[in-house]
Amino acid sequence: RSPVKIRRLLAEKFERDVLADLEYRLSWINTIVKSAPMLGLLGTVVGMINAFGKIAAASQTGADPSKLANDISFALFTTALGLTIAIPLVLAGAMINVRIGKLQDSVQHSVGEFLDDLEAAVTGGGRA
Repeated sequence: RSPVKIRRLLAEKFERDVLADLEYRLSWINTIVKSAPMLGLLGTVVGMINAFGKIAAASQTGADPSKLANDISFALFTTALGLTIAIPLVLAGAMINVRIGKLQDSVQHSVGEFLDDLEAAVTGGGRA
């Protein structure tokens, strides 16, 4: 096989065996990153529905401010929780993407050097 074909086969194998697994694992992080703020928003909506429901139910007698504050606090807490989960994972996902790119570049460079050395050894031309 020619060095070009070997280089292509090695690159394909690396992408299939190593990069695909890393990207699959990263997809789980991305799923959590996308879901966490939505769950926080859902909690916000539920908390606000409860608060406004209490206001509507107490329109004749007046709403209890402590109960409203509790519902609003719940709403804000769930938003904060969703963001607390998502923000570090966004940063971790970005760092992992950078590391995957560096790993890919490093392996491609090393494979290229190896194949150049191998070709030089086979053809009789040496690298010093």
